[in-house]
Amino acid sequence: MNNRVILSEEDIDLRELRENMIYDDTDSLVTFTEQAQNERKGAEVISVEIEAYKSITRNSMQKVKDLIQKRFDINNIVIIQRVGKFEPGENIREFLISAPEKGEALEASAMALDIFEPHVPLKKKVATLDGRKYWVKRADEVMNMYGQLASEI
Repeated sequence: MNNRVILSEEDIDLRELRENMIYDDTDSLVTFTEQAQNERKGAEVISVEIEAYKSITRNSMQKVKDLIQKRFDINNIVIIQRVGKFEPGENIREFLISAPEKGEALEASAMALDIFEPHVPLKKKVATLDGRKYWVKRADEVMNMYGQLASEI
């Protein structure tokens, strides 16, 4: 099985991951890629910075992965979150889910998207062309999210 979570500063080549997620009974492979935004609140974004509490973030990502595996009939799931400073259009998050049935793959992907953001502690800072720099998520919000996830799962 290829089930895993990856927290990395580097972009990941998805070709090899995809190949290792396909089995004889695999009907579908769903891939979701989130990129750094070009615009936020009406301003052009020049960079997005993502910080993580590495062990806490990795643990939370693992809990999301485990929940998806328990809930759906899937073959494989890989969750990738990048940390560091990114320009608009750069990949920052990836979900890859393979399953024997396309409905399961799509539902598992939708649930992963729904629960990842509110339950995985990441700090995100945006810098815009007009000179503004602001945190989208602050450290206190991030730690509250982690506490909430720990109690829910």
